[in-house]
This record gives sequence, structure tokens and C-alpha cells, in this order.
Amino acid sequence: MSRNLGPVLIGLIVLLVVLSGSMFTVDQRQNAMVFQLGEVVSVKKTPGLYFKLPLVQNVRYFDTR
Repeated sequence: MSRNLGPVLIGLIVLLVVLSGSMFTVDQRQNAMVFQLGEVVSVKKTPGLYFKLPLVQNVRYFDTR
């Protein structure tokens, strides 16, 4: 039973790392631009929680004050 526990724990840790890298938040005083391979894919203007592709997309924040 404990022999199967190791791969399951490693899988859960990898899943948590991927999920945490795929989420980002936009504050009320910010806009966020999502870049995919150097090109703008979308602009997020409303505050909230958003998702992105972890290794392909990057997010840059801009202050709107």
C-alpha cells in the first residue's frame, strides 16, 4: 500500500504547482495584458481571478491610477 503512495504524492505536488502557475489576479487599480509568445492575446480590465497557460503565457500588470 505504501509503495503506491509515493507516485500519488508526486503527482499531487506537480498538479498543485501547475495550477498555481496558471492563475493570476487583477486588482481594482490594475489592468493586465496577457502575452503569448511575445504577442498580446488579451487585456483584462475588470478585477478578478483569471487563468492562463503556465509555460506559454505571461502576464504584465499596468497601474490605472
